[in-house]
Amino acid sequence: MITSVNFKIPHSMCDRFGNLSLRNLVGLMVETSIIQAQEAEKNIDTKNLRRILYCRDIKIKETIKAEEEIKITTMPLEMDKFYCHRNFCVEKDGKILVKAYARFFILDINRRRPIKASDEFKKAYSKEKAIYRPEKITYRDDFTNEKRIFVRNSDIDTNFHVNNAVYFDYILDYLDIYSKDISYVNMVYKNEIRDKKSILAESILYDNQIDFRLKSEDSKRIYTYGKIIKNV
Repeated sequence: MITSVNFKIPHSMCDRFGNLSLRNLVGLMVETSIIQAQEAEKNIDTKNLRRILYCRDIKIKETIKAEEEIKITTMPLEMDKFYCHRNFCVEKDGKILVKAYARFFILDINRRRPIKASDEFKKAYSKEKAIYRPEKITYRDDFTNEKRIFVRNSDIDTNFHVNNAVYFDYILDYLDIYSKDISYVNMVYKNEIRDKKSILAESILYDNQIDFRLKSEDSKRIYTYGKIIKNV
């Protein structure tokens, strides 16, 4: 099952350089997958189920600018054990600008635990050929920089935790970089940020790469970690 949605990028979604922000790029990808899910799952009872994102992997060939018209395509890959896998492709005039991969699991909100996708769920989505698979990544944890980040009320979504797209704002603000500076970003979500006034960000820069993580101030909980590769 392949779903494509056309968008015209408003200035309000762009940064000071007129480029679509990473947070809003991710938001448009999510919107595309929601449109697909509404069609695919229209006959499935999902009221007690939630999708929980585990990781994102985004390869950026070219930044997207204000007023550009783009097409975002999403396709489900496989559902193995507890994980569901999905690709995204962003195009302009037939040229691929961004490829992305996402892995998530389905949560039973009553039992607060992941569940395997049912046969009914699998049947609703055809298995498509992958257009992008992330390579195996290693991460450093010998961080050299640290900063406290304050959590705003506006960062909290309808699940009463910090929306996972907001993590991009936290990291990019902390690192003082923009979409135009980035050719690749990977982010793994380990724990939700809930009922926190502030958190800590850590990072290390090496060989044009930045490894980072967000953690609790007492260092007992890791919220996310990942890698950014900067444009040369």
